[in-house]
Amino acid sequence: MIVYYGYNARPVRSVDLISVALSIGSKNGFTSPVTGDPYYVAVQGARAVGVLTVAAAGNNGYTNALSQPAATSGVVSVGAVYDSQVGQYNSKGAQCTDATTAADKVTCFSNSVSFLTLLAPGTWISAAGIAESGTSQASPHVAGAVAVLRAAFPSETLDQTVARLTNGVMVTDSKNGITKPRLNLQMAIGVSTSCTYAISESSKSFGSNSSTGSIAVTTGAGCTWTAASSTSSASWLTVTSGNSGSGNGTVSYALQENSNTSSRTGTLTVAGKTYSVTQSGSVGAVANILLNSGFESGPVSWTEQTANGYPVITAYLNPTTTNNWYAWLCGYNNCVDKLYQDVTIPADAQGAILKYYYWIDTFETSSATVFDSMEIRIFSPPTANTYAFCPPVSNLNATTDWIQSAGCNLGGYKGQTIRIKFVATTDSDLPTDFYVDDVTLVVTRASAPATSANVIEFYNTNLDHYFITASSSEAAAIDSGSAGPGWSRTGYTFKSGGNTPVCRFYGSQSPGPNSHFYTVDSAECQGLKDQQIPTGDPRKLTIKSWNFESLDFVSTPPTNGSCLSGTVPVYRAYNNGFARGVDSNHSITSSLAAIQQVEARGWNNEGVVMCAQQ
Repeated sequence: MIVYYGYNARPVRSVDLISVALSIGSKNGFTSPVTGDPYYVAVQGARAVGVLTVAAAGNNGYTNALSQPAATSGVVSVGAVYDSQVGQYNSKGAQCTDATTAADKVTCFSNSVSFLTLLAPGTWISAAGIAESGTSQASPHVAGAVAVLRAAFPSETLDQTVARLTNGVMVTDSKNGITKPRLNLQMAIGVSTSCTYAISESSKSFGSNSSTGSIAVTTGAGCTWTAASSTSSASWLTVTSGNSGSGNGTVSYALQENSNTSSRTGTLTVAGKTYSVTQSGSVGAVANILLNSGFESGPVSWTEQTANGYPVITAYLNPTTTNNWYAWLCGYNNCVDKLYQDVTIPADAQGAILKYYYWIDTFETSSATVFDSMEIRIFSPPTANTYAFCPPVSNLNATTDWIQSAGCNLGGYKGQTIRIKFVATTDSDLPTDFYVDDVTLVVTRASAPATSANVIEFYNTNLDHYFITASSSEAAAIDSGSAGPGWSRTGYTFKSGGNTPVCRFYGSQSPGPNSHFYTVDSAECQGLKDQQIPTGDPRKLTIKSWNFESLDFVSTPPTNGSCLSGTVPVYRAYNNGFARGVDSNHSITSSLAAIQQVEARGWNNEGVVMCAQQ
């Protein structure tokens, strides 16, 4: 028989006592097992007559301590895990939040330490028609398991019973890296289960935009598996559905937008299988770079902050049936609800516009006074200094349907990571509901590079500068004099075509170098991008630097300075402008004779830099 002691429980006397479950705990944390106090005396006395004491670890969120009596030597201490995905969970007691939840994820409130005995489900646990959360909900699972094990193996010692209890599924607490067994009664009894695993596919390819995907896991009931973000080989690829599961399940993952020109590959380890994700380089002109922008993946990729305990991202009572999920901020008095996502605006962005749909329902009656409002703040993480505000909405903007907001221009933050944060507040009377959906941050870039065009060379006699372009319209504009006097065609051309975009940079007119530079080397391209002076930085007016303009055309990089059969070598010469105190310039041509001519004038022949189509 089990005896349960809690704040509202009464002791039960029995001659068949097997286990005592304690749902009490001190606020103080103990970093080592406790001996010599009254709890220790009672626990050891119970063990002497064959009774195990099981105690809740405590709900303070300690990462290196347990509450008493769980910390008492000889006690079977029990921490809490989720038994399923329950959305975002907020713990008022520990003042912590789990933005995402999944089976076998240790709860943020569960106390933990190296001498914790094991884990068990503790959120949300239904009993007698009531659902509760806490380590007090986890410990009765273990107390019941003790009764089963003592009945099945009556001749074993208590230490042997505890050894069986800890023959469970191993779970790592992300708060401190401590790994402990999660109660599995089948494993504790010793019934073996042969588990085999299969995943729906071994690889998938994506475009350069931010994207999401999923992997189906097939296995037997009770067979556990993991798919933690820590198993990813790349920081841009993360698991969003939790880090483990049992039986058949689905793993969801997200990719950040690839702002580089080259493709990239990352891997996940799911149920012991390797899953490969390949993402192409960025050549597109327009893309939304926010993850889960319509909230249809549920509470992932966004961080919620709320004092009332209700989730912000929800599918509950959607004001329309257009989408299942949306964000619901406030709707009650004295509210402060927040929702944010961090995103990096690519350095080569030509524009970035934030828009979202909103539906506002208010009980306020004034048509002139703002009582409740929702601001859209732009921060700089992690210090969270405010950059700017997008236009706010308030109770004065009440709607009867979804309305798309005006565009908020964030193009000034290209090359920077920003935090886009919705902050809704209400006063103490007559609340307002702020609904948000389909948030987009659309980035505009230069159009895709020319894949089949003639690259035309120009020369300016006034500047002694060369320039190339694969754009027929740009070439025609130069012919008409729109680029200024002195420009004419040299007569040299080579063909666009190959497997790699060519990056085009420009050094501004003042302080220079008032010229263009081209490279097919993706590492060189990224290196120059990394050295750009951000827009708005006062140094931009005083320091010479190359600024990325576009992906102008495509070509093929040489191999050890040589081009393969079927391609034509393209040479580059440099005018030594920096050393001579003049604007730097490069001649890029497939004519070796033309390169030799400028070389005779003191230019440096930099050799073969790309291979053009014949």
